[in-house]
Parts: sequence; structure tokens; C-alpha cells
Amino acid sequence: MVHVTYLPRASITIQFSTPMNPPSVERALRIEPVTDVVYGWDADRTTLTITPTTALQAGTRYRVTITGEALSQYFRPVVQPFTLDLRHRAASGGHCSMAP
Repeated sequence: MVHVTYLPRASITIQFSTPMNPPSVERALRIEPVTDVVYGWDADRTTLTITPTTALQAGTRYRVTITGEALSQYFRPVVQPFTLDLRHRAASGGHCSMAP
């Protein structure tokens, strides 16, 4: 299970239900349009914070995908890859939807 928090001018936080293997998740993560980001993990490796190096653009649809190449800390594949569609407006914040 995955829980996502999204703030258009700050960061995207993805919380996994099990500890993850950070290098494999970062390799499996795709952002379209391509956006330079910095990754941060909590000590338990269950929460990934993705911070854009520049503000996300208002009116732009962003797609964040984590493929089946993402592994748990025990090197087991994520059961279901998923995609997040993010879109926000300058004044009213953002919208987030997730599809397995």
C-alpha cells in the first residue's frame, strides 16, 4: 500500500507499507515531463520525499511512475507498480490521482 502527499510548491511524499531498497526505487521512478529532483528517505526507508529543484509549473500535468523494478529491503519486487497524475493551478493548489 502506498500513501501520497503532494504540495505543488514543495515536495511529493510517498509512504510505503514496507521498508524499501532506496537505490532500486530511485532507478524505478520516472517523472514526466522530466524534472530535476532530490530524493530523501526516512530512517526506516518507508517514506520517500521527492523535492523538485525548481517549482512545479502551474497548469502542467506531471506523471510520477514507479515501475515493477522497485524492490523492498529484502529485494522483493513491488507487487503493483503505480502511476500518479499531478496537476495544479497557481492559486488553488493541486490534484493527485493514483492508478495501479
